[in-house]
Amino acid sequence: MKIAIFTDCYYPQINGVVTSTMNLQKELEKLNHEVYIITTTFPDFKDEDEKHIIRIPSIPFFKWSEFRVGLFLKHTKAYNKVKALNFDIVHTQTEFSMGNFGTFIAKDLNIPCLHTYHTVYEEYTHYISNFGKSPLKKVVRKLSKRYIARLSGVIAPTEKTRGLLISYGVKNKIYVVPTGINIEKFKKDIPDTETDSLLKSFNIKKDSFKLIFLGRISKEKNIETLINIMPKIINENKNIQLIIVGDGPDRLELEKRVRHLDLQENVIFTNRIPNDKVPIYYKAADLFISPSKTETQGLTILEAMAAGVPVLVYDDTNVKGIVSHKKNGLLFKESHELLDNIKFALHNKEEIQRYAKEAYKIAEDFSSANFAKKVEKIYKELIN
Repeated sequence: MKIAIFTDCYYPQINGVVTSTMNLQKELEKLNHEVYIITTTFPDFKDEDEKHIIRIPSIPFFKWSEFRVGLFLKHTKAYNKVKALNFDIVHTQTEFSMGNFGTFIAKDLNIPCLHTYHTVYEEYTHYISNFGKSPLKKVVRKLSKRYIARLSGVIAPTEKTRGLLISYGVKNKIYVVPTGINIEKFKKDIPDTETDSLLKSFNIKKDSFKLIFLGRISKEKNIETLINIMPKIINENKNIQLIIVGDGPDRLELEKRVRHLDLQENVIFTNRIPNDKVPIYYKAADLFISPSKTETQGLTILEAMAAGVPVLVYDDTNVKGIVSHKKNGLLFKESHELLDNIKFALHNKEEIQRYAKEAYKIAEDFSSANFAKKVEKIYKELIN
């Protein structure tokens, strides 16, 4: 099959949508499909070796340069170039400029258009306005429903997301397919010299107990809660450090918060990192923490589990069947439980390593190869 994947998010950005898209692309190519990525340009990034990746000229979304709006309607040459490729199916990953571009191409070519619903947008309305959140959420629900109504089908990564789409009034067929991860990438052995070099570059103590957050640094990720409890943890054990890996709209504000609490020695921001270096950061950690309350699936949780890192995550329906408290990980609901679980991990290092071994068995079920085969089956169903 000749497959077109349309997405507003792609490398060099690092987030769940990018990870999912890149994994799907690679695994579909292994299944001998011809896969094209149609995405936006990104500031100061150019890769001459990009194969089958078409970047549409873009502008930033308001003040956030990392959010791009593709100007496909203004660039008829790019539009016609994509259309001329005569795809068999379109698969959109985002609902914005590139998502709409995908639906237009599918309509013009009279081919199926599948969509993966990665993000619960009603949890992100604070980026637009802090006033009238409830009306904004209603608008977001209507827009999501309207976008999906134009499609041949939609993939939900979890039952939680499927239930949400049904509550929006979505009538399309919904396929529940958990996003896969590259198990081999995260389980491979990493030389100590690489982790030592990483720690040295950020002045991270080799013998400290290292907490890691990896992902987009934004309000909905709830990182501030983690930072705010750090003084209480340090009172109990000064030899603990929190490594915040990634970038995002809240990074500068959170760095300011760290300075205000005088935590510069204990909280380290790495900023954006190359995708191929991510496993080294997991290897360097003693405990992975995901405090986010808005994940549709939480790929970084699975990545950490595949890397053999003990996990502490927010207790939500999206991790049901993946993380079980004090069996293969730790769960929390309230900030005091987050604090208590970190203290537990500090004093029970052998115990949490046992959880990590159990967690790896779960992660193996979520391979990107299995994910791609399930998506391929949906493609064939929609085409036929």
